[in-house]
Amino acid sequence: MDEIQKVLTANLIESLRQIQQYLVLALGASLSAVALLFAPAPRSDSGEGVSLPILSVPVPRAAAHLLLWVFCLVGGFMAGNTAHLSYLIAVKLAPVPGLLAAFQTFPCVATSPPLLVKAGMIYLPPLLSGFAVCWQLRREKAPATAMITILVVLLGAWLQLWMQMPQLTNLIGTPQ
Repeated sequence: MDEIQKVLTANLIESLRQIQQYLVLALGASLSAVALLFAPAPRSDSGEGVSLPILSVPVPRAAAHLLLWVFCLVGGFMAGNTAHLSYLIAVKLAPVPGLLAAFQTFPCVATSPPLLVKAGMIYLPPLLSGFAVCWQLRREKAPATAMITILVVLLGAWLQLWMQMPQLTNLIGTPQ
């Protein structure tokens, strides 16, 4: 294997890891947003906010929902971009005999054989996050245009991942 193939192989491994990390971030943020919907509200006179793991200070509930939505948005956008780059790398490595078949043993969403695992990791975060944010906006009596805008932006961020992941999976394949 020449040096370029070694670099491309290392880059493909790293990009598959990053896709996994972005999807886990997005899933965690969306599940947290849904859990926040059902968490008991603090008394209005207590001035308590919601603590998020990434922030050192509590924030108001509405701000916490917005931040969790942004985490989900960024996770989907970054996973989509990384999946696109992974696909481009895999196309360059496709002529090397047996190399892409070896990637089928790499544990990640792209090589996961159960369709439900892939579908859950790819479709669940934006659905849960969109539900949580729209529910919160509904509580605050926000206009419908705000909800539609948020959903369009969220789905737009995840669109590239939804288009790239099947292509990447078809190229690399799944374990038999």
